[in-house]
Amino acid sequence: MLREQVRDDQIVRFDGDWRGSMQLLAPILFPALLVQDGSPEAWPTGRPVFAARAPWLSPVEGSYPVVIATRDALRLEYR
Repeated sequence: MLREQVRDDQIVRFDGDWRGSMQLLAPILFPALLVQDGSPEAWPTGRPVFAARAPWLSPVEGSYPVVIATRDALRLEYR
């Protein structure tokens, strides 16, 4: 479902472990880029940041979606 909403030119924020489940997400989202949340100064310029709302999560005013990764699972939350 996430792949359907992410445009090819976008940046998708993530937090957590690069190993494990995150290694599967990067090729699925390519050519969109996964970037570490909290380090916008290191992000590529000229790319919009993914900001869509997941229908299964309640919207939170002023928040943005972040993929949270553990070795075994991925989840989307708003920060």
